[in-house]
Amino acid sequence: MDKHKAIYIAGTGHSGSTLIDMLIGSSEDVLSLGELSFYNLYKNDISYKKGTKKYICACGKRFKRCDFWSKISSSIRIKKFYSLKESLYIILNIFIPQLGIKKMSDQTNKLIEEIKKHKTFNYVLDSSKDPRRLFLLLENPALEVYSIVMMRRAEAVAYSYSRKGRIQKSKNYYLMILQWILINFLIKKILKDKKHILVDYEDFCKYPKKYIRAINRKLGIRIDEDDYLKQINSTAYHNIDGNIMRFKKINSVESDDIWKKKITGFKKIYSMAILKITKPLWSSC
Repeated sequence: MDKHKAIYIAGTGHSGSTLIDMLIGSSEDVLSLGELSFYNLYKNDISYKKGTKKYICACGKRFKRCDFWSKISSSIRIKKFYSLKESLYIILNIFIPQLGIKKMSDQTNKLIEEIKKHKTFNYVLDSSKDPRRLFLLLENPALEVYSIVMMRRAEAVAYSYSRKGRIQKSKNYYLMILQWILINFLIKKILKDKKHILVDYEDFCKYPKKYIRAINRKLGIRIDEDDYLKQINSTAYHNIDGNIMRFKKINSVESDDIWKKKITGFKKIYSMAILKITKPLWSSC
């Protein structure tokens, strides 16, 4: 049996993944599902964060009333949260595969099979970002995974998490820098010797055509280099979770660089020092 083709966007939160998800998902060859790791939370109405449009599909309808998702079997399980034991199993398999530790199962292929009963597509797109999920998908023998790595400046990501006034609870800037390093280190380790596409978010905002051209060529899909925003805005999506931009019309692509004015003093010194020291661990993902 032919393997199902899946595109997976890996990276940290606040890395621009929703934009790239919608960009790639605007191709007729690709069915974007958004952050698929949230599937069971949406399906079972499990609260996971405050102040958001919970359980709303990108089409604007509640998840269970969506014409697309309501047709999909409710017996399929896609994991979002991992216990400490499960995370340890995954990490040990990443770093010491020769131990032969029992691997966790993944049902993404079953979900794709179910969706194919109702929809025609070449690729399914998952922008869950979590490196643990990336590893499980790559280990799934029924899937052929095409990886895209989102890389945004660590300071920008950490600032986005830590700024006051967020709908979600703000997080510690220093810990978010460390989390950025850890996530990108794991992604680099998982994708060692594996083909993938690296998207530098800040660079993408300056030169989108360069990245669109590369994505088109490597995936064999068609995204309009000149009218990509029009293509995005005219596409009907059924993404779950992700940035609120999935509900809005996108008029332009600009990098939010406010962090450059806000990150000063010790935070700036800390960031520069720890990123320089750890660069061999995470660079060139």
